Amino acid sequence: MTARDYIDTLASKGVAWFTLQSLAEGQQVSAEAARRALGRLKKQRRVISIYPEFFVIVPPDYRETGTVPASWFIDPLMNCLSKNYYVSLLSAAQLHGAAHQAPMVFQVMLEQPQKPIREKNLTVQFYVRSNAGSMPTVKIQSPTGYFFCATPETTAFDLIGYANRIAGLNNVATVLSELREVLDAEKLLKLTTFSPKTWTQRLGFMLDFLDAQELTEGLFEMVEQWRVTPTALN
Repeated sequence: MTARDYIDTLASKGVAWFTLQSLAEGQQVSAEAARRALGRLKKQRRVISIYPEFFVIVPPDYRETGTVPASWFIDPLMNCLSKNYYVSLLSAAQLHGAAHQAPMVFQVMLEQPQKPIREKNLTVQFYVRSNAGSMPTVKIQSPTGYFFCATPETTAFDLIGYANRIAGLNNVATVLSELREVLDAEKLLKLTTFSPKTWTQRLGFMLDFLDAQELTEGLFEMVEQWRVTPTALN
């Protein structure tokens, strides 16, 4: 089996990725021979290297751009790296129908720092939340499987907490004004124990500012119980 036959077989089964080791084993060749074959496939824009020894198959419709959406490979990549993750911030908001504009990068939350992935027409930016593995998520289907995405409520807290990393509070307010339609007040209240208290204060204020008081009564009562001092919005 040639390298091209191998990736075509994977693609026919709906598999969008492979490793150097699996390619070598599939062809029954050495790792060095597999690397040479990969070099040819890269030049033909049939595969792209996302991470050392992790490769993604590029379907014919995507070869002109030279890449595929990050949602196609983020779950198997994170599994290969043994990392808890979820799609977050503006990328999650867009998936929940609340993106004022499509984010320029694919945003992912991890428990530990990770260098961004930058390929032609593709950037995956990683953010750190020490309890990312405990945050509520939902499974979202992709053409090649599924991936984990922040729930709308997790997204709301993350937007507030990382506002300065995603173009500031004005941008957050715009996204929250659309996200509010899918937020649940009880689920928001449960998430107060997962985030710094200042995030709850700021999120409650922002939702009040957006006339979403139906979502903030529980948050207000929680903040009163904490007897916190006023905190700067930004």
